[in-house]
Amino acid sequence: MLKTKPLTRVKEKNHYFLLLPYCFLVKGAKRGAIYNTKTGDVYSIDEIGTYFLDLLEKRNTISYAIKQTIKEKKTTGNKLVRFLLKLQNSELGYFSNNTTIQKIALNKMPDALNFLWVELTSKCNLRCIHCYANSDNTQNDILPINVIIKALKDARLLGCKKIQFTGGEIFTIGKSRIFAIIDAAKEIGFSSIELYTNCTIMDEEIITFLQKNKDRISIATSVYGPDSETHNTITQTANSFERTINNLRKLLVEGMRLRVGVIKMKQNEEKIGKTVKMLKDLGIRKSQIKIDTVRPSGRGLNRNLYASTDTHNHKFPLCKYPVFQKRHYFHNCFGDKLCITVSANVIPCIMARNIILGNLLEQSLNDIFYSPKAKEIRYLTKDKIEICKDCEYRYACFDCRIKTKSPLTWNSLYEKPVCSYNPYKGIWEK
Repeated sequence: MLKTKPLTRVKEKNHYFLLLPYCFLVKGAKRGAIYNTKTGDVYSIDEIGTYFLDLLEKRNTISYAIKQTIKEKKTTGNKLVRFLLKLQNSELGYFSNNTTIQKIALNKMPDALNFLWVELTSKCNLRCIHCYANSDNTQNDILPINVIIKALKDARLLGCKKIQFTGGEIFTIGKSRIFAIIDAAKEIGFSSIELYTNCTIMDEEIITFLQKNKDRISIATSVYGPDSETHNTITQTANSFERTINNLRKLLVEGMRLRVGVIKMKQNEEKIGKTVKMLKDLGIRKSQIKIDTVRPSGRGLNRNLYASTDTHNHKFPLCKYPVFQKRHYFHNCFGDKLCITVSANVIPCIMARNIILGNLLEQSLNDIFYSPKAKEIRYLTKDKIEICKDCEYRYACFDCRIKTKSPLTWNSLYEKPVCSYNPYKGIWEK
């Protein structure tokens, strides 16, 4: 079997097969994957191919690897050679007379804070049925402005340039206060300032202020349906759809950068397509619209809200070198983000309400960032998470810890995620 013509040619001209410097084999419990960190593409490899390629990546000769693979697996030499030729044609690897190759190093990245949420208030003029923060008009907590300014200065020293002010509804704290906070963020040096608002209580003065600062300010909001009946049922507030859409039109006229979330749930799942079309017709680009799911936090813990058609997306976003490198050392989300709640608690994600790292009334943001608790969260890679650690896609897919358990706690941080892929069988299960 080893003396077939295709195999003989390979043996005569080459001794080794090597993946390109920017291509990496990641083994799972059964199958494997090749990560092309130059293009970001991820290629699934079956059990035999993974075993064979792993031998070659350990700098064994092609002849030795073929013999061992035939011995351990049910395959033929010709199939293995065709597999290598396919990898070569896909520009993932090459035949070589020696093992001299310098792989791209996966050096540890420095700790840095890249994004910060700041909850300005718990008060909201709407009462959305899925609100992760339980916000409504009966609450009136406001984060003290001196705490905000100190935290912003500390965040910049940690490298942070991007910030989102959120609530509650941020404009319930008053125009002069929100304008002062935004001006302070600009002066401190934040280059990207996003305001998360329901866009229902904006007036001309607010829109004029936003327009004058549109070089740094962007707006994020949520729209739940293509009509007032659907949207207002979810916000539990009359006329909220009309006010949101009307102000979105004004913001578009002023050239403001927008981001719109459409949260899919039982109450609107049949109208998601129509909602996206309505937003596009309004002038909002497809890239500015994101369909998301209810997160199990606050009122979102109500499982009766969850859409019946939710399925796991088998397609992964591109995994280029910076992402591949980061996910070897840091959690994909917790690794470079923090949130300051209205009570001055510092948490790793705006949805992770029970994972408290510290409080700004007692410690500085810098001290909290470098605390043992924060480091444990920051370094929570999928190599430490149940089941994920045995999956070949562990550096490719996005892990939302909030979806792990309701609600997320310190004890459930390492539990298996909501995912339909079984790495022990190498299949996507229903």
